[in-house]
Amino acid sequence: MNENNTDRKRAISTSLKGVIYLVIVMIGIFGITSLMKMAGLTNVDRDAAEIKAGKEQWEENKMIKEANGKLELVKDPSADPAISFLPLGMYLTVTDYENGILKLILDNQSGYQMEYRKVWTLDREKDGAYEELGVLFQKEEGINDPSDVKPVLILDLTKEALECDLNSLGRLEPGNYILHMEDIQAAFSLKEVEE
Repeated sequence: MNENNTDRKRAISTSLKGVIYLVIVMIGIFGITSLMKMAGLTNVDRDAAEIKAGKEQWEENKMIKEANGKLELVKDPSADPAISFLPLGMYLTVTDYENGILKLILDNQSGYQMEYRKVWTLDREKDGAYEELGVLFQKEEGINDPSDVKPVLILDLTKEALECDLNSLGRLEPGNYILHMEDIQAAFSLKEVEE
């Protein structure tokens, strides 16, 4: 009888340990998920906010004229096309567009040295929504895929001039665009060149 009680106590003890472990794991999972949602770090929420912010930014400053010919960057001195989400204090701004080359400034005001990769995704506004046109990166010896691109360090309180070659996407149309570089974005518009 003592043996039965001992086996019974062990079984109950093992069961309780399993239940306690399961409860701790569940609290951990739900706690982390809740904290991420409160901090706004979920991808779905962040991506939706990025698209909405980019769209609103350029709907307010829409200055597109249609004509035949070459494209140029729409320059609106009242517009601030730099959008920063994560990491905070990293800004990407489009400064010029010529012959399919987009000129950018990456500004690190984060308080930290940061890494970035020269891999971009370009989205175009079409029928009120943004669609991805493609992934862009500079092909060099040994770099044939975006995953091969090595990170580059940018120090705090510094700016770097970058160029993004959009020619691999073909001829772009006049309109609103968002260029993504990891978690950083730059919104810009292109219009036909007036002669």
